[in-house]
Amino acid sequence: LVEYAWRIPFLFGGVLALLAILLRHSTEETPKFRELKSETHNKQPLSLYFRDIITVAKYNICPAVTFYLVFVFLVTYFNKFAGFDLEMTFLVNTIAVIWLMILTPLFGLVADKIGHKKLLIYATIAFALFSYPLLYLISYHTLGLATVAMLALSVIVAATFAPLPAIITQLAPVATRYTSVAFGFNLSAAIF
Repeated sequence: LVEYAWRIPFLFGGVLALLAILLRHSTEETPKFRELKSETHNKQPLSLYFRDIITVAKYNICPAVTFYLVFVFLVTYFNKFAGFDLEMTFLVNTIAVIWLMILTPLFGLVADKIGHKKLLIYATIAFALFSYPLLYLISYHTLGLATVAMLALSVIVAATFAPLPAIITQLAPVATRYTSVAFGFNLSAAIF
C-alpha cells in the first residue's frame, strides 16, 4: 500500500478533471461572451494586454506572498529553525489548510457585503501589521504558539484569497480577460 498510496490523489484529481470538463461543456456562456464570440476578431499582440496584465499582477501580490509565506516557507521554518519534527510540521500545515478552506468562502460572503477591494485592502493591512508579531510567536519554539500563529496567518490568507477572483475578472474587458488574468496572476505568483 505504501508504494502505491501516492497515486491515489492523482487518480482522484483525474476524476475531478473529468467532472470539471463535463461541467464546463454543460455550462452556458454569458451573453457578453456569446456576443463577442459571434464577432470576428483579429488576433492582437500580447503588448496590447500589457496594462491589464500588470494590473492583475499587482492585485495578486499580497495573496501570492501570504500563501507562500504561510504554506511553503513556514513548513521549512518550523522544521529547520524552530526545531519541530516533520510529522508535527505537516500536521499543523494540514490543519491550517483545512482552516483556510473553511474561511475562504466565509470571507467571500464578507467581500460581497463590504466590497471586494475593501476586504483585500483590509487583509493587506492586517498582513502588514500582524505578520511580524505572529512570526515572532514561532521563535518561542512552542508548538502551541506556532500553531496559533499559523492559524492566525491562515485567516489573513483567506481574507486575501476570497475577493481576488471577483476583483481580477472585472479588471479586463471581456475580449482580453482570459489572457490578462492568466498572464497577470501567474506573473505575480512566479515573481513573488
